[in-house]
Amino acid sequence: MITHDSNSFDKSIGAVFTPLRWAKWLVHEFDLISKWAAGATICDPTAGQGVFVRALITAAEEQELEVDAAMLARLFLIESCGDSLERFRSWFYLHRRKPFPEGNIFCTDVVLNNPRRRFDIGFQKILHLSRRTGAS
Repeated sequence: MITHDSNSFDKSIGAVFTPLRWAKWLVHEFDLISKWAAGATICDPTAGQGVFVRALITAAEEQELEVDAAMLARLFLIESCGDSLERFRSWFYLHRRKPFPEGNIFCTDVVLNNPRRRFDIGFQKILHLSRRTGAS
């Protein structure tokens, strides 16, 4: 991995930050909006700054779907970097004018201290499937 050309020198070498447009593509490619609206719980176990959750919320709103409290209660983020979660919280508050459900955010290492919750859909699995199937 080339890191000396990165404009993200303050990021850890292993951190990967997915562009919002790619996250939106995955949301549409796997029809996550309708699954979420139908009651699926969705988690990003390595959330970073919450790009996949942001993509899901933004794409749902672009389809004129009202993202209500019940839908938000089915979204979860797990991330070991507290600063990244603070950036997500700030984005959400600026976007929605209310805080994201705090009980749905876990600041922990998903491998070493797994919160042991079950979710219907996890973004890491979707990324894996998109690589295996060559989805486009």
